[in-house]
Amino acid sequence: MLSEFIKQTSRLIKQSDIRIHVPTIMKVENNTHFLNLHASLNSARLSQNFLLNVLMFFGMLDAYVDSTYPSLVGESYAQKLRQLPNTNLSESVLKDAYRIYKVIRNATIHNAGSITSSEDRISIQYQFRDTQYEIEISKKGLEFLHSIVYEIIYPFERRSIAYSEMLRVSLLTALRSEIFRFNDEHASLDRQARNEYAFAFGKRYRPENVIFTAEHNLLTIQNPYTIHPDEVGFSGVDYEILKEGKIYLVPSEAMNNGTITLDKLSIWILSD
Repeated sequence: MLSEFIKQTSRLIKQSDIRIHVPTIMKVENNTHFLNLHASLNSARLSQNFLLNVLMFFGMLDAYVDSTYPSLVGESYAQKLRQLPNTNLSESVLKDAYRIYKVIRNATIHNAGSITSSEDRISIQYQFRDTQYEIEISKKGLEFLHSIVYEIIYPFERRSIAYSEMLRVSLLTALRSEIFRFNDEHASLDRQARNEYAFAFGKRYRPENVIFTAEHNLLTIQNPYTIHPDEVGFSGVDYEILKEGKIYLVPSEAMNNGTITLDKLSIWILSD
C-alpha cells in the first residue's frame, strides 16, 4: 500500500510542472557536449498549488519513513522525528527535511490562517502548547525541499553512496540558505549543512575516454575537462574511471587538481 502510494504520487509529480532540481548531465565526446535528457514533458500544472505540493511531498516522505522504519508506523510526526536515525549524511538530510516539512504540513492542516504568501516567499507562524513554530522560506527554497524528498526516494541515476550524500547535502545547504526564519520544538535551524565538498548540482559534465595513471597511491587524470568560467559556480565534472574491472564515478570536487588518493577512490564505486 505504501509503496503504491509513493509510486503513484511520484508519477504525478514527474508529469507535472513542479521543478525538481537534479543535475543536468552533459556527455562530452571529443569536446562536444550532448545533453542527456531524462525529464518527461510536463503536463499537469501543480507548481503554484502550495497546499497540494505540501500534502503530496510530505505524504510521500512520511510513507517512505514508514516503509523504511516499520517500527515508527503509527507514531506521531513529532515522535517519528525524534526517533529518526542520524548516523550518516543521508539520514541527517532526511531528518532535516522531515523536520522542516512537519512545521509546514501542520500549519496547512491545523493553522491555515497562519500562512502568508508573497511573490517569492512563504511565511508561517503559529503557537502550539509552549512552542512558537515559524518558518519563512523562499519559493526557491520550497523547490529545494521538494527536490530533496524526490531525490531520496527516487535517485535520478545509479551512483555511489558517497555521490548521493554529496548531492543531498548540497541540496540541503541550498535549502537552508533560502530559509530566513525557523523555529520548532527543537529550536532554530543551522544555516549550514555539514558538507566536505562544495558540490555543484546545476550541470555535470561527463567526459568520455578518461585517461588516468595510478601509481604511488595516487590516481591522476591525464586529460582533465575544463569548465567554462561562466559556468564554474553551478557546474562540475564527473570522471568515470574503469579500474580493475570496477567502475567509479568521481566528482571533480572530490579531487585535488585532478588527483585523488587510491584509498579514497573506493567510496566512489558505482552501486549495483
